[in-house]
Amino acid sequence: QVRLHLAEGMSYLLKEMVLQGRLDMTVTYQFEPSPGIVEQPLFNEMIYLVSPVGSGIKPRDQGMSIAEVAKLPLFLSSRQTGMRRIVQAGLAAHGLTIEPLAEVDSLRTLVDAVETGNAHTILPASALQKQLKSLADRPLVINALDISRNVVLCTSEHLPLGAAATAVYDVLDNLIREALEDRRWVGIRPVPDAPST
Repeated sequence: QVRLHLAEGMSYLLKEMVLQGRLDMTVTYQFEPSPGIVEQPLFNEMIYLVSPVGSGIKPRDQGMSIAEVAKLPLFLSSRQTGMRRIVQAGLAAHGLTIEPLAEVDSLRTLVDAVETGNAHTILPASALQKQLKSLADRPLVINALDISRNVVLCTSEHLPLGAAATAVYDVLDNLIREALEDRRWVGIRPVPDAPST
């Protein structure tokens, strides 16, 4: 039995479970180093501003700056989620903060709120695959932002994987490589190479 978990909002808890040997691995976003955890980069995920059609926001080929959305009425995920931390960090880089109209952890509810014209939201590509592939059928305007996040496969630095877990690790890594090569996902791309020092 292989214990694998994919997570959006509980990365710290799941990494702790990997350290304790309660999980063999977890897939989560990369934000800051976690002692004792080995993070294998899987892909880089674009992040989007999702707006109602009647909001006046137009689709832009070049995308938008995170700083441009700071004054918009926003529904965002709660402060505990990885997505919100990425948004906060992006804004902080411009010396900005935001106070959303509401904090909602249901991705479906966030999209529904935008579709009914009540607010804008910020979501990762993984939450918008259906919408990104069928924009003509949805009352949404979706613009890429100048922020993104790396998604990583986390294992313990000190607890070796068993044979079954190693096989799952290799299969997952290969599947993601194939999906990237085939461009199967919208807004998902290889992790950029680290700058040379």
